[in-house]
Amino acid sequence: MKKIKLDVIPALPGVYIFLDEKNQPIYVGKARNIKKRVSSYFTKGTQTIKTKLMLEKAKDLKFIVTSNEVEALLLEANLIKNEKPKYNILLKDSKSYPYLKITTHEYPKIIISRKIDKDGKYIGPFVNVGDVRGLLKEILKLFPIRTCSEATFKKGKICINYQIKRCSGPCEKLISKSDYLKNVENIVKVFSGQIKEVEDYLREEMLKASKKLEFEKAAELRDRIEGLKKLSVKQIAVLNENVNIDIFYFKNMKENIFGIAYIFVRGGKIIGVDKNFLEENLEEDDIISFVSQYYYKKWSKPEKFVVIFNNEVVYSDVLESAMKSLFEDSKIKMMKRIKREIIGFAERNIEVAFKNFYEAKLTDKDLLNRLAKRFSLSKVPNLIECADISHLGGEYTVGVSIAYENGKFNKSGYRRYKIKTVENDDFAAMYELFYRKGLRIKEGKEPLADLYIIDGGKGQLSSAIRGFEDAGVQGNFIAIAKGRSKKEDLKSLVSKEEVFLPERKNPITFQRDDSILLFVQKLRDEAHRFAIEYQRKLMLKNIKESPLITIEGVGEKTAKKVLKAFPDIYVNKNISSEDLINKCKIPQKIAEKIIDFVRNKS
Repeated sequence: MKKIKLDVIPALPGVYIFLDEKNQPIYVGKARNIKKRVSSYFTKGTQTIKTKLMLEKAKDLKFIVTSNEVEALLLEANLIKNEKPKYNILLKDSKSYPYLKITTHEYPKIIISRKIDKDGKYIGPFVNVGDVRGLLKEILKLFPIRTCSEATFKKGKICINYQIKRCSGPCEKLISKSDYLKNVENIVKVFSGQIKEVEDYLREEMLKASKKLEFEKAAELRDRIEGLKKLSVKQIAVLNENVNIDIFYFKNMKENIFGIAYIFVRGGKIIGVDKNFLEENLEEDDIISFVSQYYYKKWSKPEKFVVIFNNEVVYSDVLESAMKSLFEDSKIKMMKRIKREIIGFAERNIEVAFKNFYEAKLTDKDLLNRLAKRFSLSKVPNLIECADISHLGGEYTVGVSIAYENGKFNKSGYRRYKIKTVENDDFAAMYELFYRKGLRIKEGKEPLADLYIIDGGKGQLSSAIRGFEDAGVQGNFIAIAKGRSKKEDLKSLVSKEEVFLPERKNPITFQRDDSILLFVQKLRDEAHRFAIEYQRKLMLKNIKESPLITIEGVGEKTAKKVLKAFPDIYVNKNISSEDLINKCKIPQKIAEKIIDFVRNKS
């Protein structure tokens, strides 16, 4: 990069930003003294490999002065969130954790939400949405409250949930308001870890019912108590006190690999543990930045939080002050110590997860090495994308690309394309997809993958390459397709699927169980799934334009049922009228009409 004039850099708190040749941020950092921190980057003997690479790409530097280090930390988190600089340690997993939301309605309902607004009470965060759904299902059996929409509630008629005893029927006033709100309160307590308190309340109510000779009610309360005991077993108590703590555990597992565990304690009990690994060397400043990024997304507001670095608790008054400022809450506390048992629990969890991670990584690395060799790639691919074009009888033509990075699918790299220029022309659609993708890459809006896999044959492969070339971009491509000239021979060890390379006349064939073929098929199948999902969304959004409603006797409601159950009905010839009858619950005559219509259309 051009020579930095250190004398123009202020010795004040703030943020410094390294820029590349396109004036795009590639690294953002914060400092108590910008001048001193920037100077350290150019001190020989202290540069890491990553710093050297970053400085090679950097062409300029700019800085923003702040009033104090707290402001600098929050500004750094904001810039990293918005700019996603290449050399910063990022929260690459863009998911937010699920919460349970209790609405502010007169008769509150309970739903799962990943977004926190000011229109309800939130319990969480939880790590696994499937576990939350399962737990909610069990708790609604014990304390039935509504989960229906406001429109359904206003109809004033009980639904199936009342019949299966998962709702108490407040819409028809089948429960008093006070009893209903007590159910809500008990659910909140259970999810907040206060199961013992709820159990004591139910036991007291059971005794009251027995004294009044209300034996049926007493038996029902006894069953609730037994159900609560089963739920209680699923929660791990780590603290005797009723506290809520977010725990961030960082440990150096191996050179250039750090393990991170997020542990959520609510009511003194662990309600979720999430684990992740970064192929980075982390220092204390990186960890403080990482935690500030997490909270800057406002995934959850902490009451207390603790940061553990290589089994030692780290305290930062700057980070604590930043969180108080961010959430406008002076009660937020960063803890200076925590029980050794919790550190041990975090360490055991991360070590077990690391063993699986590292074994998978070694396997994946070996596979990608062989893939690079087999397809004559200049380097082992880290980021691989797979593209698919899909249409239904010439309509709803869409394109998608999915991303596989660092040994796993990266959902934040998935892209959807509503094809604008053509209908029922796979070659032209593939050209459009890669022309548009190429323009985004050229503008720096998405990265260039190390390898692109095309779902299709030689024609689709050529179209994709031409789309890139016309956008002014070069890339590595292969395509996978079923051999047209061959019939599937189940006795043969050779797969019917073939892989096409740009400079090779004949396709490459594989044994059925070849790990390279299975890997490419896995990516192709994920792209196909994503394309069908996108098509289904478009079809249901534009249900009034669906060809199905031109069939006599088929309205929007029936068309929606069919397309939800069978989004590929136009192209999947294996779907029968019996399938429609069984899954969509429609009359035989209508089902037969639909099948005849789609068969003639295709």
